[in-house]
Amino acid sequence: MTSREARSLLEQLEAAKGALPPYDTKGVQAVTDEVGRIADDLREGLEALQAAAAARVARKGASDAGGDGDGDDGDDDDDDGGGARGGHGGGDDGSTALRVMRATIARNKRCLLAYVMHRADRVELLRWIGGPVLSPDSSAKLSSEEVDHFKREPRRLRRARGTLVQACARSRASERECATARAFTLAHDGTRT
Repeated sequence: MTSREARSLLEQLEAAKGALPPYDTKGVQAVTDEVGRIADDLREGLEALQAAAAARVARKGASDAGGDGDGDDGDDDDDDGGGARGGHGGGDDGSTALRVMRATIARNKRCLLAYVMHRADRVELLRWIGGPVLSPDSSAKLSSEEVDHFKREPRRLRRARGTLVQACARSRASERECATARAFTLAHDGTRT
C-alpha cells in the first residue's frame, strides 16, 4: 500500500524531460493490481466494520430487553465491550485504516491518470509535429492503444486545423499567421482549405 509503482510511473515521465519514454506495461499493470488488492481489502474491512456494528446493536438490544435489575450489569458489559472493541482495532483504528486504503486507491488512480494523460498529450504532439507518419523510434515507445490513437488522430486534427484556418481567415490575423496555418495544414495532411 505504498504507491511505489504509481510514483515510479510519474518519475519516468519526469526523467524523460519532455521526451516520450517507452510505455511501462509492467508498471501500469502493477498499479492496477495494487488498486484491485486494496479495493478487496477495503471491501472486507467495510464488511467487518458493518458486522461489528450489527453485533453491537444486537448486544444493546438484548441488554435493553433484559430485566430492570440486570440493567446496571448490562451497562458494565457495554463498557467492557467498548474497551475490547478499542483493543482489537475496531472503532477509530478500523475506520482510519479504511480511510488510508481509500486514499491510497484514489492516489494510485490519480497517478495512473496523470501518466496516461501525459502520454496522450505527447502522442498528439507527435502527430502535430511529425505529421501522419509515425517514426519507428516513436512507435517502439507506444502501447498498441496509443498507436491506434495516433492513427485515429488525423480525422480530429483535420477538423481542428480546418477550424483554425477558417477562424484565421475570418479574424484580423495577419496574412503571415494565416499563411502559416494554411501551410501547416497542407504539410501535415495534404488537405486543402
